[in-house]
Amino acid sequence: MHYRRIGVAHALLLCIIVVGAWLRLRDLTTDSMWYDEAASWLQSKGTLAELISATAQDNYPPLHNLLLYAFMGVSGADSELVLRLPSALLGIANIAAIYWLSALIGGRVAGVLAAAMLASSSMHIYFSQEARMYTLLALASTLYTACAFHFVKGPTVPRAALLAICGLALVYSHPFGTLNWLSIAIGISAMMLLMPDFPRLALARWAIANAAIGIGFLPWAVILLGRAKAIAGSFWIKYPTALYIYGQFLRLSGGPWAGAALLAGAGAAIALRSNLRTILVLLVWLVAPIAVALIVSWTTTTPIFLSRYVIGGLPALATLAAVGMAHLLSSPQWWTRASAAVLLAGVMVGNLTSGPRPRDDWRTIAGYLESRLTESDCVLVYPAQQVVALRYYLRRPVCTLLPSSIAEVDVDKLPTRRLFAVLVFNTPSLRELNHFVDTLGNDVNAMDVGNVSILEYSRKE
Repeated sequence: MHYRRIGVAHALLLCIIVVGAWLRLRDLTTDSMWYDEAASWLQSKGTLAELISATAQDNYPPLHNLLLYAFMGVSGADSELVLRLPSALLGIANIAAIYWLSALIGGRVAGVLAAAMLASSSMHIYFSQEARMYTLLALASTLYTACAFHFVKGPTVPRAALLAICGLALVYSHPFGTLNWLSIAIGISAMMLLMPDFPRLALARWAIANAAIGIGFLPWAVILLGRAKAIAGSFWIKYPTALYIYGQFLRLSGGPWAGAALLAGAGAAIALRSNLRTILVLLVWLVAPIAVALIVSWTTTTPIFLSRYVIGGLPALATLAAVGMAHLLSSPQWWTRASAAVLLAGVMVGNLTSGPRPRDDWRTIAGYLESRLTESDCVLVYPAQQVVALRYYLRRPVCTLLPSSIAEVDVDKLPTRRLFAVLVFNTPSLRELNHFVDTLGNDVNAMDVGNVSILEYSRKE
């Protein structure tokens, strides 16, 4: 009977992984690459030394860019599929990883439930289809936590080595990976210290493994501290008001229904005291990075709270909810089982009916320009850094103007008779463009694609 139950759980997990893989792979190249993805492409397409140098001038560690470098090197291509496939595969692997974690904590039922919720997560699916590091952050957080609990159950040297490897992957995934690592490590350390019979040798192995993570990350930590000073006071994230925080939570959880169901499941795990020490570790993992981000945002001039930055805590929320639902399902009373089924349905249906957020359609923008541009034309891009996304698709020499502000463009000195102004997020007002109209006439040709607008100007005869 025991082996039969294991077989059922593994069969269900396999079905969930297949469905999760389909959800992540089916529309992998439907959306255009946008600025952030193009930035990762640009940083990863040169030599290894160029990759490290370019990434060091940005605000995150290089592990995801190294994955892109490897995939482009093996495939010999830099298509949308090649660039996004690592994120999709990491997202699929996360489904299996959260099963392992939740099964270690709450049993196979909790593992299946957590896998189902993560597989259907709209947030997780969205970033599994983006050539960025967010599914790497979520997977590394899950694996490090699972390895930590695995180590507690059997504190051997191989398990400590595996813990160190996963921890290094976590801190090198994203700056918030360090917050996740410290939160999980503190929670597990407290749990071990509260276990009266936990061997001192095991504590030493735990300390050595985590020291290796810290020492291994130290060189890049110095780089990130320098970058933090460089962007202080000028970062683009909004100040976290109550409404903003609520909106970010809805994005993370998959909408109001899914968010409410996840919180209810987590609340059940806490209220029913399902392995209290373990629940406290999960709570610290979930809450501490968010709390630090909010405190920094409220007390400094540089807000850093954003839903995708705290995606490393999404597996913690799903695991907490799964443990609570599994506890309800284990009750002989029908209404508790029905409650668990309703909560699971709320999470999955809420996520799967949550509309995807469209990305900027640079593929269409580049196609339009390709059909209109001549050798004597120029393209003005504002904000200037957005040109990276345009260059991913428009791969031929083009006269390009990249001003720090629209007002600084000297119309009289334009090296062209015709100008295409590509404006992202409609940042400049029409008043800022009036000085173009004085010398250049606005043609009827114009195009709006989501947050990107193209205005065409021709020099007056």
